[in-house]
Amino acid sequence: MIFPLIPDKIRETKSGAGAVSVDAYVTELTAGGAVAITLADGSKVGQLKKVILDDSAGIATITPATFADGTTAAIAAAIGNYAEFMWVGDAGWRLVGSLNVTVA
Repeated sequence: MIFPLIPDKIRETKSGAGAVSVDAYVTELTAGGAVAITLADGSKVGQLKKVILDDSAGIATITPATFADGTTAAIAAAIGNYAEFMWVGDAGWRLVGSLNVTVA
Protein backbone atom coordinates (compact mmCIF):
# COMPACT_ATOMS: atom_id res chain seq x y z
CA MET A 1 0.00 0.00 0.00
CA ILE A 2 1.24 3.50 -0.87
CA PHE A 3 0.30 6.51 1.23
CA PRO A 4 0.11 10.01 -0.30
CA LEU A 5 2.90 12.40 0.64
CA ILE A 6 2.65 16.16 0.11
CA PRO A 7 6.04 17.92 -0.16
CA ASP A 8 6.88 20.62 2.40
CA LYS A 9 6.71 23.39 -0.20
CA ILE A 10 3.06 23.68 -1.09
CA ARG A 11 2.92 25.94 -4.16
CA GLU A 12 4.92 27.44 -6.99
CA THR A 13 3.88 29.58 -9.93
CA LYS A 14 5.30 29.18 -13.43
CA SER A 15 4.92 30.97 -16.74
CA GLY A 16 5.58 29.20 -20.01
CA ALA A 17 7.45 26.04 -20.88
CA GLY A 18 10.15 24.21 -18.95
CA ALA A 19 10.56 22.08 -15.86
CA VAL A 20 8.22 22.17 -12.88
CA SER A 21 9.57 21.60 -9.38
CA VAL A 22 9.06 18.24 -7.70
CA ASP A 23 9.71 20.03 -4.39
CA ALA A 24 6.36 21.87 -4.56
CA TYR A 25 3.03 20.04 -4.37
CA VAL A 26 1.13 22.43 -6.69
CA THR A 27 2.37 24.29 -9.75
CA GLU A 28 0.01 27.03 -10.94
CA LEU A 29 0.83 27.36 -14.63
CA THR A 30 0.20 30.37 -16.83
CA ALA A 31 0.78 28.81 -20.22
CA GLY A 32 0.37 31.83 -22.51
CA GLY A 33 -0.11 29.37 -25.39
CA ALA A 34 0.69 25.72 -26.00
CA VAL A 35 3.62 24.71 -23.75
CA ALA A 36 5.79 21.68 -23.08
CA ILE A 37 6.44 20.92 -19.40
CA THR A 38 8.85 18.38 -17.96
CA LEU A 39 8.55 16.61 -14.61
CA ALA A 40 11.62 15.00 -13.03
CA ASP A 41 11.41 11.74 -11.10
CA GLY A 42 10.03 11.96 -7.58
CA SER A 43 12.14 11.48 -4.48
CA LYS A 44 9.83 9.48 -2.19
CA VAL A 45 7.20 6.84 -2.87
CA GLY A 46 3.76 8.43 -2.41
CA GLN A 47 4.95 11.94 -3.34
CA LEU A 48 2.21 13.99 -5.02
CA LYS A 49 2.52 16.59 -7.78
CA LYS A 50 -0.35 18.66 -9.20
CA VAL A 51 -0.20 21.03 -12.19
CA ILE A 52 -3.15 23.45 -12.57
CA LEU A 53 -3.77 25.79 -15.51
CA ASP A 54 -4.26 29.44 -14.56
CA ASP A 55 -5.22 30.55 -18.06
CA SER A 56 -6.98 29.19 -21.12
CA ALA A 57 -4.42 30.21 -23.75
CA GLY A 58 -3.13 26.76 -24.71
CA ILE A 59 -2.64 23.08 -23.99
CA ALA A 60 0.05 22.17 -21.45
CA THR A 61 1.77 18.90 -22.35
CA ILE A 62 3.58 17.32 -19.41
CA THR A 63 6.33 14.79 -20.03
CA PRO A 64 7.39 13.02 -16.84
CA ALA A 65 10.91 11.55 -16.83
CA THR A 66 9.33 8.20 -15.87
CA PHE A 67 5.58 7.79 -16.47
CA ALA A 68 3.80 4.54 -15.58
CA ASP A 69 0.67 5.47 -17.56
CA GLY A 70 2.16 6.46 -20.92
CA THR A 71 4.51 9.10 -22.29
CA THR A 72 2.69 12.42 -21.87
CA ALA A 73 -0.30 13.99 -20.15
CA ALA A 74 -1.88 16.93 -22.03
CA ILE A 75 -4.04 19.35 -20.02
CA ALA A 76 -6.75 20.96 -22.17
CA ALA A 77 -6.75 24.76 -22.37
CA ALA A 78 -9.16 26.01 -19.69
CA ILE A 79 -8.70 27.67 -16.32
CA GLY A 80 -8.79 25.10 -13.51
CA ASN A 81 -7.96 22.03 -15.60
CA TYR A 82 -5.30 19.94 -13.84
CA ALA A 83 -3.25 16.77 -13.70
CA GLU A 84 -2.24 15.20 -10.39
CA PHE A 85 0.50 12.59 -10.21
CA MET A 86 1.82 10.22 -7.53
CA TRP A 87 5.37 8.88 -7.51
CA VAL A 88 5.18 5.08 -7.14
CA GLY A 89 8.88 4.31 -7.27
CA ASP A 90 10.57 2.42 -10.11
CA ALA A 91 7.38 2.48 -12.22
CA GLY A 92 7.44 6.30 -12.12
CA TRP A 93 4.63 8.81 -11.86
CA ARG A 94 0.99 7.66 -12.00
CA LEU A 95 -1.86 9.96 -12.95
CA VAL A 96 -4.16 9.80 -9.90
CA GLY A 97 -6.46 12.75 -10.58
CA SER A 98 -7.30 15.00 -13.50
CA LEU A 99 -9.75 17.33 -15.18
CA ASN A 100 -9.70 17.36 -19.01
CA VAL A 101 -6.40 15.52 -19.45
CA THR A 102 -5.43 13.20 -22.30
CA VAL A 103 -2.74 10.58 -21.70
CA ALA A 104 -0.69 9.35 -24.63
